[in-house]
Amino acid sequence: MAAALLAAPAVHLTPLSVLFAACFLLLPLSLSLLFSLALSRALLLSAARAAVQLALLASLLRPLFAARSGAAVAALGAAQVALSAHEVWANKARRRYGGMAARILGAIVLATVPLTALASRFILRQAPWWEPSRYVPLLGMVLGNAISAVTLGSNHVLSVFDSQRDTVEVLLTHGASRFEACRPVAAEALRTALLPVLNQMSVVGLISIPGMMTGAILGGASVAQAAYLQVTLPLLPPLPLGSLCPR
Repeated sequence: MAAALLAAPAVHLTPLSVLFAACFLLLPLSLSLLFSLALSRALLLSAARAAVQLALLASLLRPLFAARSGAAVAALGAAQVALSAHEVWANKARRRYGGMAARILGAIVLATVPLTALASRFILRQAPWWEPSRYVPLLGMVLGNAISAVTLGSNHVLSVFDSQRDTVEVLLTHGASRFEACRPVAAEALRTALLPVLNQMSVVGLISIPGMMTGAILGGASVAQAAYLQVTLPLLPPLPLGSLCPR
């Protein structure tokens, strides 16, 4: 009986369900118009972009999962990582410098690919570790955390270098190495980048039910398995932000 209660049937959604959910955009759109926030266009474009991107992703994942091709998984993963780096550099970075795009790409690769490969093989126990139906969703979720962390960290580093340039230059002229001059800035950037992960971990379970756990439950997994699955994501924080410091 207990097993039957825990294994709920998967939820089946239709285009009508999506259309009904889109109606909830009327509230933020109304607030934007009422208070002259100038966010209406951004809200509509973001919603349309999300719908198109998810539809495209669904059309790509269906044959990918059926083919179980390592080369196809590698190509899709490379595209996801490259698009993530472009999103940070082109749309989220408030300041830029020469070679920043390459450093952001390197930071995101180091922050996601090794961690997700190890998590897929030893936590999810997938053989091969690149099993498409497991690895691609895991990589996508960790990339979301990486984008947030790299954006917060890099913006903090470049903002401090811009506002406290004289302090850094004084340290360098007094014999400090680049590492010694950058270390306080990098340490604070790491704290800033990890704040979203720490905040999420502090309220998960008691206050909020995270997206991974919610999706697993709606997909028919048991509550216990959904909780085990969810706890793996916050334990994979993206850390290599030091590579973003300008040389």
